[in-house]
Formats: sequence, structure tokens, C-alpha cells
Amino acid sequence: MEWQNKGREVDRYVTRCFGKSQTAREVYRDGGRAEIWIDNVLSKLIDSERERLMATERKLCEQLREFERTYSMDSEPFYERFERGQLADEMDYFDWAARVEMVKNLRDRLPL
Repeated sequence: MEWQNKGREVDRYVTRCFGKSQTAREVYRDGGRAEIWIDNVLSKLIDSERERLMATERKLCEQLREFERTYSMDSEPFYERFERGQLADEMDYFDWAARVEMVKNLRDRLPL
């Protein structure tokens, strides 16, 4: 739920930026200043999102390490066994698997 809300916030922010960039383009039609401004705004937005994703990834990786210490197993073999149904239905395992998936999803998004 939190991820969906953040995604919607980013979508609204990008929409506002593009709306502002269109206004800037109309106001600053001389000398290409609007394009420079738009480029700067988008670069800052991308950098900000990248930093947010990286901070989230660091937090999730620390949580994975805690699971790994607790259960004396690396996350990759754990997840493979979990997916094959070879582990008990413990809540910790579901939490651990969810965090593994979240890290994978974040890493897919990080090349922004």
C-alpha cells in the first residue's frame, strides 16, 4: 500500500513538473532557457527518486541480513526453498520472502 501511494505521489509530481515545464517553455521561448530549466528539474527529480530507492534498498538489505543471522541461511537459497514449498508456513518466512521480492523490485527500478 505504501509503495502504491509513493508511486502515485511521484506520478503527480512528474505531472506537475511537466505542467510547469510547459508554462516555462511558453514564458521563456528565447534562447532555450526553458530546455535548460526543464533538464535541471528532471535531473533533480530523477536523482531524488534514485536516492529514495537506494535508501529503501539499504534498509531492506539490513532486514534481510537480520533474517539470515536469525535462521543461519542466505536469502537466495531461502527464497528458492520457500518458492518450492519446502519450508514451514511461518509468518517470518512470509515476511522474509516479501522483503526478498521488494529488494528485487527495487533493483529493477534503480537503473533510473
